[in-house]
Amino acid sequence: MQTYITPLGFDTSHIVSLIVRHGIKNGDEILLLRSNGEDKRATNAVFEIKQILDKIDQTIIIKEIIVDHTQYRSMVLQFMELIIAASPPKRPSGTVHVNLSGGPREILVALVTASLALRERVLFCSGYSDVKREQMPIDLPFLQSFPDKMSISALKVIHENPGISFIDIAQQLQTSESTVSRTCARMENNHIIEIKSEGKSKFAHLSFTGEIILRKYLSTVDDYEY
Repeated sequence: MQTYITPLGFDTSHIVSLIVRHGIKNGDEILLLRSNGEDKRATNAVFEIKQILDKIDQTIIIKEIIVDHTQYRSMVLQFMELIIAASPPKRPSGTVHVNLSGGPREILVALVTASLALRERVLFCSGYSDVKREQMPIDLPFLQSFPDKMSISALKVIHENPGISFIDIAQQLQTSESTVSRTCARMENNHIIEIKSEGKSKFAHLSFTGEIILRKYLSTVDDYEY
């Protein structure tokens, strides 16, 4: 099953070009990312896409994903969840195709971020060229893997217990406080967590980068043992 994820504004040409170039068939789905602030023109664009796809195959699934275009952080995390849900292991036979063109710029930037974070789950990316007036492939890079098992385990604990102390992390992971301290210091240097000190005690919070990394690696939880 193919899943197309694409922003949608007022113009449908980039989506029509996507479908023509890569094809869409029985049972596939297309997720249209829309801003909650868009007007009747955007609604008309959705209607146009539905008309086109109905002529191709009425079993094609069309979903409108309404997002708050002012909330970059929440959009990135939401788009990551869409990619995870449409690809293995969540959907064993699923493939994800991301269209990085069209729609509000704020949505497009968030979709690029989510696609980079989960690059290995995206079969291909493309975008509509205003110069050539056609869909062109975009070769997004794969981000370097960072976390080891201890870091992922610590991130999971911090996510479940915001502001948790190093001592409590060590207790939950059944390891030493010095190991937790080294792990957290390394993650802080990589902007994955934020550390606050109160007296001799230290407390950890996930950063935005940490939330992205946590979703990326826990989406294939079988790769890790806790």
